[in-house]
Amino acid sequence: MVRGAPPGAAGTRTVMRMDANRFFYGKKVLVTGAAGLVGSAFVEELLELGACVRTVRHVRPLPFQGVEGIDGDLRDFNTCLKAAQSVDVVIHAAGVSGGSKKVTVQAIPMFTDNLLMNTQMLEASRLQAVERYLFISNSSVYARSEAPLREEDAWGETSLSIPENETGMVKRAGETQCGLYSKFTPMRIAIMRAGNAYGPWDDFNLETSHVMPALLRKAAEKQDPFEVWGDGMTVRDFIYSRDIARGGLFLLERAVEGSCFPVNVASGSAVRIRELVELILKLAGHEGARVRYTQTAPPASPVKVVDISRMKSLGFRPQFTLEEGLRATLRWYAAIRAATEKSGPDALRP
Repeated sequence: MVRGAPPGAAGTRTVMRMDANRFFYGKKVLVTGAAGLVGSAFVEELLELGACVRTVRHVRPLPFQGVEGIDGDLRDFNTCLKAAQSVDVVIHAAGVSGGSKKVTVQAIPMFTDNLLMNTQMLEASRLQAVERYLFISNSSVYARSEAPLREEDAWGETSLSIPENETGMVKRAGETQCGLYSKFTPMRIAIMRAGNAYGPWDDFNLETSHVMPALLRKAAEKQDPFEVWGDGMTVRDFIYSRDIARGGLFLLERAVEGSCFPVNVASGSAVRIRELVELILKLAGHEGARVRYTQTAPPASPVKVVDISRMKSLGFRPQFTLEEGLRATLRWYAAIRAATEKSGPDALRP
């Protein structure tokens, strides 16, 4: 597969921002899952902040210059130990993920592999005396609810404390592990419950992708008819990947010893899928497409939005609007697609 280097996208050497926060400057930071959607955004942000970044190469090549890469599989404990050696901060963004179809069909490997990686990376960080650790959770820890979900709703005796699916179960297990390590070790741990992420280096394979990359790919490729999974009435809160990275670093900097209460990080602007489809088609110049809603994927929760009051009270605000994030992702996709034409569209993610 050929990895391109379009302007403003992963693949180029990043220049440190002149107005950069100095907290991460010179710190050695391990980012797992650096070839993926969220991990790649963290790497870009950290390089701009002057951090020394280490990553782990597994299946996918890393789309970066200026980072240290080690080869290995985080399901192997020795790889985790090697990766965490002599680093100040660990950002655990690695994981097996996918849309509702993949979650349903591959539930066991998704649960087991993620549980193994989460457990071993956290223990390796303890043994290597890592100072700060970020665990990236998400809204799957919550039950289905039409009301905005607060952090405390994921626990307790109410029906809201029942995870929506197996992904939520393994994320809850990871949060529990982080709570124990925060209580009984000096490691400062932050837990971020990220909203529905989108952006460069997402999974654009239509068999395994989430709704956003699927819609973006179909629009960029001018597919007509334009097929949309579901009835289009589902409501979600989408957040651009760079804002997730900014939010995670914000929480890491403020992490304290002995406490790691989760914080929702989302845009705070919910959108119905039908409205999202209209916007994406407009931005892609494909407004005349014949849109067809189908039931080819398992049904998703009709409404899933989180309450971001705690995030705002801490002082964090996302920078990208939905339209800005979509424009950036469409530009990136077009550039990468042009660079990988000979390999076929699914080469965007091996």
